[in-house]
Amino acid sequence: MANSTQYKPVAAVLLLAVVFTILLVKSSVAQESKPPALPLPEMQKLSKLYVGRWEYTEIYPKSAMAPNGGTNTGIYVSELGPGGNSIFNHFHSKGPVGEFDGVLVITFDPKEKAYKAYVLGDSFPTAIVENGQWEDDVLVFRFELSMGGSKIALRNATKWLSGGKISSDEFSSVNGAPESLLVHVDAVKKSNPVTVGDKAGIAPVQSQERKTTMSQQGRILGIGGIFFKSANQKEMKEWYAKHLGLGDGGHEAMLPWREKDNPESEQMTVWSIFPGNTKYFEPSSASFMLNYIVDDLDALLDRLAKEDVRIDPKRQDESYGRFAWIYDPDGNKIELWQPLNPDK
Repeated sequence: MANSTQYKPVAAVLLLAVVFTILLVKSSVAQESKPPALPLPEMQKLSKLYVGRWEYTEIYPKSAMAPNGGTNTGIYVSELGPGGNSIFNHFHSKGPVGEFDGVLVITFDPKEKAYKAYVLGDSFPTAIVENGQWEDDVLVFRFELSMGGSKIALRNATKWLSGGKISSDEFSSVNGAPESLLVHVDAVKKSNPVTVGDKAGIAPVQSQERKTTMSQQGRILGIGGIFFKSANQKEMKEWYAKHLGLGDGGHEAMLPWREKDNPESEQMTVWSIFPGNTKYFEPSSASFMLNYIVDDLDALLDRLAKEDVRIDPKRQDESYGRFAWIYDPDGNKIELWQPLNPDK
């Protein structure tokens, strides 16, 4: 084992770098003609509303993401960050819909004149960054992402009520379709501001070791997407929504499922109708394309290359996963997706 004294110079250099950065920012602010008073008024306003300990319920309507609906309960602890220039929120809920643990950090960007929310959770690998604005007396945060050729827009609307209560709704929209409600949250404040580091009542969610019955990496875990195209996209989406309840009138539906060998990890199959002139399936002439979720994309591609499988040279890396494409003997294009989540 290496002597710990070997790392002291490195730690000293890192500490000096942090101190230098803080001094540099301070100097830059001091040189402004009218340096802003800190914390900013926007953060002062928000801290008076947020900071404290809350108990809340999450009400999920029946949907593709929560087929049976249900109600979760949780605890939300909100406290001021250094200098009151940020708000740190730790949330933990559980119930029939699942168990969720995460952190939400909120700041205000005076240049963009918008709030910034950084959401980190136990079910996704990186931070989700949302932009927020007051719309009358409602704080609205928005976030967009692309998945499998579709654009998904999320909108969260939070309103503070009398009696120390909060009402919040999360909506989603796919490819510009009308929004649908994902979850409604009711929260009640139970105590005033807490001391930094005090997370009383919140039990940390321990990461669980991945379970598998197969030792070989580079395997298919399940179907990640069912895509097909139609020259009558509008009529088709209405037919599937009316008769089969898929997509709720939009172009896409999300169907959750769990792995047999790893039941605590939830996966998602995306069902989507593409326009008839889409080029996403090319060079295949087929009217459909399947997406398969894999545990190790590189390992699978290495094995398929040795087996002389036709592999498309294109690669695509997104915040929610890595993609590659192969072709079967009939020339059908197959999409391979490795979600960027250590539990999947």
